[in-house]
Amino acid sequence: MNEGAYGNNLGSRFGLDDVPVVMTRALSKACIAVTEIRSDQPRIGKTESIPVQDAFLVGLQLRAYPSHQYWEDNRQAPTSDLNGGDIVLYDLKRDPIVYIDRPIHSIHFYITREVLDTIAERENAQRIGDLRYAPGAGTSDQVVRAGSERSAPGRSLSRTVPGTSLRGCEDDLAAGYRKGRLPS
Repeated sequence: MNEGAYGNNLGSRFGLDDVPVVMTRALSKACIAVTEIRSDQPRIGKTESIPVQDAFLVGLQLRAYPSHQYWEDNRQAPTSDLNGGDIVLYDLKRDPIVYIDRPIHSIHFYITREVLDTIAERENAQRIGDLRYAPGAGTSDQVVRAGSERSAPGRSLSRTVPGTSLRGCEDDLAAGYRKGRLPS
């Protein structure tokens, strides 16, 4: 049974059933999963809490989302505008909640601490502590943006992010360790 914040476990927090998911356990038993969250007529209101986990979600906005309202540990972050192609980090130890009031379309990469630790070990790099980020704020990333521009509306997750791309994601994380780019 899926205990992580991906697939239908994540989709249900947004009031969605049967959401597309692709996952791999290529790094030992560590899990990386990608879930597509899409609704043209979403349930209005706050998302439901995700059980606390030592993991992160990296949300890739495929559709602009102005006035993004976000809470961590019951504290509201400053409202921000998210553009298509922006990424947003969510620390699953901090009870991330978003307010949904318009159509949504995003892809969420579920990455456990075990994945980050395994990659650090493989790369002979120091393990990271907490990630530095502005809660609820989007960050433009040229590599992520290029990937999002290739994913045309109407494409399914399985065509946008195949399993081989998940292994590529692991390699990108490893490269981030080698270059010291991962915020810690």
